[in-house]
Amino acid sequence: MNDDIAFLPEEPCEKSAVIPGATPWKVLVVDDDPEMHHVTHLVIDGFIFAGRPVTMLSATSAAGARRLLSENLDTAVLLLDVVMETDDAGLALVPWLREELGLSALRIILRTGQPGQAPERDVILRYDINDYRAKSELTAQSLLTATITALRSYQALADLETGRRNLELAVAERTRALQASEAHSRALVEAVPEGIVTIDLYGHIRTFSPAAERIFGWRSVDILGRSINVLMADRDALTHDRHLAHYRQTRSSHVVGIPAREVIGRRRDGSLFPMDLSINQAEIGGEDLFVSTVRDTTTRRAEQEALRRAKEAAEQAARAKSEFLAMMSHEIRTPMNGILGMSQLLLDCDLDEQQRDYAETINQSGQSLLTVLNDILDFSKLEAGRMDLEAAPFSPRVLLQQVCSLMDGKAEEKGLHFNTQIPDELPAFVLGDGHRVQQVLLNLISNAIKFTSSGEICVTAHCEVLTTAEPTLQRLHFSVSDTGIGIASDVQPLLFTHFMQANSSISRRFGGTGLGLAISRKIISLMDGDIGFESEEGRGSRFWFWIDLPQSPTSRSETPPHSLAAQLFDAAPVAPRKPARPLTVLIAEDNIVNRKVISGLLQRLGHTVVAVENGLKALEALQTHTIDLVLLDLRMPLLDGLGTVRRLRQLPPPISDLPVIIITAATDPQSAEDSLLAGASLAITKPIALIDLERSIAQVVPLPLADKALPADKPATLQALQDALGEEDTLNLLDLFLGDADSLCHSIRLHAQQQDWPSAIAITRDLQATARNFGFTALDAATQEIIALLHAPSDGLQSLLMALPEILRTIRHSLRVWYPAHTFPPASS
Repeated sequence: MNDDIAFLPEEPCEKSAVIPGATPWKVLVVDDDPEMHHVTHLVIDGFIFAGRPVTMLSATSAAGARRLLSENLDTAVLLLDVVMETDDAGLALVPWLREELGLSALRIILRTGQPGQAPERDVILRYDINDYRAKSELTAQSLLTATITALRSYQALADLETGRRNLELAVAERTRALQASEAHSRALVEAVPEGIVTIDLYGHIRTFSPAAERIFGWRSVDILGRSINVLMADRDALTHDRHLAHYRQTRSSHVVGIPAREVIGRRRDGSLFPMDLSINQAEIGGEDLFVSTVRDTTTRRAEQEALRRAKEAAEQAARAKSEFLAMMSHEIRTPMNGILGMSQLLLDCDLDEQQRDYAETINQSGQSLLTVLNDILDFSKLEAGRMDLEAAPFSPRVLLQQVCSLMDGKAEEKGLHFNTQIPDELPAFVLGDGHRVQQVLLNLISNAIKFTSSGEICVTAHCEVLTTAEPTLQRLHFSVSDTGIGIASDVQPLLFTHFMQANSSISRRFGGTGLGLAISRKIISLMDGDIGFESEEGRGSRFWFWIDLPQSPTSRSETPPHSLAAQLFDAAPVAPRKPARPLTVLIAEDNIVNRKVISGLLQRLGHTVVAVENGLKALEALQTHTIDLVLLDLRMPLLDGLGTVRRLRQLPPPISDLPVIIITAATDPQSAEDSLLAGASLAITKPIALIDLERSIAQVVPLPLADKALPADKPATLQALQDALGEEDTLNLLDLFLGDADSLCHSIRLHAQQQDWPSAIAITRDLQATARNFGFTALDAATQEIIALLHAPSDGLQSLLMALPEILRTIRHSLRVWYPAHTFPPASS
């Protein structure tokens, strides 16, 4: 037996081991000796190997073998005699079946009775046979062993062949898939509008897509191998060369994989055009390549330019509209201030019944006209998207009480029962624009009173908790019900439309512009809430709205602003009232009527007035009079209110520390913000009512020490610092603090405007640390709240930043009380 075959024969398998449906093994015996067929048949026919039975085919000549092999190409083993019809008939059969039939897996066992005619060594070397046996040496066992070994070898080769064929099929399938994928990718590349250009590490173009051909005007065959610099303007080409050189040296690049950047491209004809360029890296065939995607942005640039011009035109129109509204507001409010102010002063005179009726009619008509003006201005702001909502703490319960207290008297005048239901479940404080919530409530309640002749008005509120995580989100529900005329079903869909009332007779009978509900809807929409109503004609209406506001842990906005010193030193706040002493008030107002009105109101409050017509004369008056309070009109000739307050803050103390109120006809928040940034203590809007003026003065005028708004003694922390360092060193530290504090506040505002939150937080922490070292508790609290808002910016941040200069002015005032012999640095603007 061949030494290369190391298999051992298996025991014959039982008939039961046949796998159902298994194909039999075919063993072909080719021999001219019938005895050999008989013996072989006895040994192997019916034998089972690997679950398949063995069946024997017989041929007595090479010619017969050719026929059987042609018909049975799946023959596994060939037991072949050498000498049959010719001396080498068996050997001649071997090349034919291997080459012509392709039976490379067929196992051939050569059996010869005349070994001398077919020597084993010669046969093995010349013919592709697998085993050589002399018939004289063959026993039944050795024949069986040789056959089993041949079957195993055939099975292994058959499995290999099957694997090869499957592999070829898989390779063919994968090749078709790759070809399809390449065709698909090629179609995509050809279809995309962006040009795709592939370059190597030295900038040589490797591929150039059809879209790139259209963009640059180059044919692919003409540009392949050339430098990509021919596709870029000179400046961008130099920059690109530097990037490639840097990548070759460091294998890193900051332009790969980033969003598209705009560069200037060059077409084949030399014309330049803007294009977006993005670069990604790819490894193809072990080589680093860069895939560039380019898009011609000429059309987009033209569209952007058109949009920019349209935007500028729209902004110019908006500015013109805003300037017109501001001018009209100023022009209307200025005489309105005279009408309302003089009527207030007139009503305080000794009038007979008819004269008082005339004065009250003038005042009421002025108030109605002011309401119409405010509605038109609010609606214009809402239409232009220029109404900004504040985010400050307010109490829903207090707000409702104030609104209902204000409207209760009007309901009583009409004989209406005014019912208010304010549940205890309302949160103590929420963060939002309390003024706008109040405006909506006043509008709904005013309408209810206006359109109800008998019965009652009912105002209710409740809340529901939407989230329990801090800060808790509360949904506040408000409802205003009446027993009035109701609303006809055909006009209900139009009720929130601007300038809309139920019908023209309503306008004639009850008055109004029809803007109130439209404004209310837009305000609630700005707050991401909802507003609606239910009504039946002749039976009344119920208007409702809800808004979602976060619960606020602080009540800072509920503390009267005039008690700033009390906040600073933990003193109890005081209610708005007249100052404990008469003040000398400087008024700068160019309109003579307004000067008379404000002077008359101030004199009613017991104050002395120094009145001038512009800011320059106000600065002169400060040098010749002892002034306690300054009131400045925003718009004045020669020197306006903002310029005046800036110059005032540059003067030496105590003038630089005087409280300043800016009076403006503008209703936009920007005017108030500009006033506070310039150094004003407060900004109020014309027309000015007596109670509003009284409260405004109470907000900004420091109370005397006798009222304990300021402490008689220094804070314990400051005193401890002085005990440790001595008074001189403590004063030096205070001078350093006051010298830097204003610039620090300015830097905080600047970084916040630029949204540089880390820098703003760092500076605020420095200011807070200094405040704690000296025991300035309000500055400490304010900076703590500012830091929290800098971490999560909201609309309340700006108002807090505006409060810092006033806190510093209060600190300066207190320090001069404690250290009267020392001259502290003045405030810087």
